[in-house]
Amino acid sequence: MTGPSGLQGIQGIQGLTGVTGPSGLQGIQGIQGIQGIQGMTGPSGLQGIQGIQGLTGVTGPSGLQGIQGPQGIQGTPGTGATGPAGLVETTGASWGDYLYWDESSWVSGSTEIRLGANAGKYNQQYAAIAIGQNAGFDNQQEAAIAIGQEAGSNSQGTNAVAIGLNAGQYIQNQYAVAIGYQSGNNEQGNNAIAIGKNAGYTAQTSDAIAIGQEAGSDSQGNYAIAIGNQSGFLGQGSFAIAIGIGAGYSTQGNSAIAIGNQSGVSEQHENTIILNASGSALDSGVVSSFYVKPIRGPIASTGLGLMYNTSTSEITYTSGKTFIIDHPDDPDRYLVHTCLEGPEVGVYYRGKGEITNNESVIVQLPAYVANLAYDFTVQITHISSGKVNTYGASEVENNQFTVYGPNGRFFWMVNGTRGETVVEPFKNETDVRGNGPYRWIHF
Repeated sequence: MTGPSGLQGIQGIQGLTGVTGPSGLQGIQGIQGIQGIQGMTGPSGLQGIQGIQGLTGVTGPSGLQGIQGPQGIQGTPGTGATGPAGLVETTGASWGDYLYWDESSWVSGSTEIRLGANAGKYNQQYAAIAIGQNAGFDNQQEAAIAIGQEAGSNSQGTNAVAIGLNAGQYIQNQYAVAIGYQSGNNEQGNNAIAIGKNAGYTAQTSDAIAIGQEAGSDSQGNYAIAIGNQSGFLGQGSFAIAIGIGAGYSTQGNSAIAIGNQSGVSEQHENTIILNASGSALDSGVVSSFYVKPIRGPIASTGLGLMYNTSTSEITYTSGKTFIIDHPDDPDRYLVHTCLEGPEVGVYYRGKGEITNNESVIVQLPAYVANLAYDFTVQITHISSGKVNTYGASEVENNQFTVYGPNGRFFWMVNGTRGETVVEPFKNETDVRGNGPYRWIHF
């Protein structure tokens, strides 16, 4: 082992460094000395290149909410200028009252309603309603209703109703109803009803009804009814009825009835009835008449009588004719008349004549006879005053015949044939209809 070190002598001149010998064993570490004074910090080195940013770590849980701090001292109130007063300065009188502008201020409305520019502007009466520009504009009467631009705008009557642009625009009378564009536009009468574009457009009179585009459009008469596009369009008479497109279109007569497309289109006569399902126009020929088209008739017969089938409600025409009238002497009975039977469709004409020249006289028949019938026969019967005269007659020619004989008076009768009929049909080829003695053949 190495011994203790001796006292250090004076250091001599340093000799050459010798060869380093092998290291000896490390001695026991001595006690650490007192730390010396820290030297001055050297200058900072150059900053190294920034490394790549690391991944974001997981967010930690939120901390507990801190205790609320005390309320701060209230600030000094502001002292800005007061704003201008609001526009509305009125109050209502009843629940549901509303406001409207009377051209100078806002006014509270209660019993009448005005909504829209100039609606109900002049002389609007109690409980009237005007909604829309110029609706009920002037002189709208009590409980009238006008909805739509210019609806009921001039003198709308009590309880009248006008709904639609220009509906009931000029002088709509009391209890009238106009619904649709320009319906009841001009002088609609009391209790009249017009529904549809231009329905009852002008001069629709009292109690008339027009339903459909341009129905009863011009001068519809009192109590007239027009239902359908352009039905009763022009000058429909009082109490007339027109149902269907174009029915009673022009100048339909008083109390006339037209039902079906284009029925009674032009100047239908008064007190006539037209039922039309033909698809083409059907008009009347004379007053107080009845027209039906189409109607199915017989095939083998040219007879022209009407028959009604009670089981099918079908009307056909055939050669048989019957009619029933009230009994002239007994109000509890009917009087049933039938046509004279015969194997032909015939006509007759009868009258009286007189010979005054001891030779002859010409008897004139109606002018239409030659175009209606043919194969005429003539019978002459002397009107006797005690003496029997014998008379003869010519053939009928040019709607006249000549009677020959002495002076005297006589009855005459002319019979003619108007058409042919099947007199002896086979049963297996015949369809007999009806009950009792009033039966007919359906061909």
